[in-house]
Amino acid sequence: MKILKLSKKAYKQYTTTVKGNEDTDMDQVARKLTRNIQIVKEKVERHKWMKEKLIHESMFWTTYCYGDLHIKVWNGKVIRVKNFQGDNEFEFFVPKRRYEQISKQLRIEGYEKKFSRKKNNRKFV
Repeated sequence: MKILKLSKKAYKQYTTTVKGNEDTDMDQVARKLTRNIQIVKEKVERHKWMKEKLIHESMFWTTYCYGDLHIKVWNGKVIRVKNFQGDNEFEFFVPKRRYEQISKQLRIEGYEKKFSRKKNNRKFV
């Protein structure tokens, strides 16, 4: 899986708006956003009806909605990250096993903590 490039602006937006990522380096942020986009793509592949809610395509860029986190990609580079905290109109569940598989594949540090507080196999994002 190819890791997306990341603009400095998107990096700053991510580290200032996504809880617990204030000290995350640029490489790890790029890996996390790549994972999040992959999860959205796989979810849309399985559930076609979700495409209009999770992927917004324009002539120049594509925006992926990973829960409240909107990730704008242009030409293989993340150019903007916007965290709409609490504005999501429907529940977005992340499959734990797939989340862990992609995280391992992309060598994302500390992903194990994400589900450690939950008793069930899904994380509400």
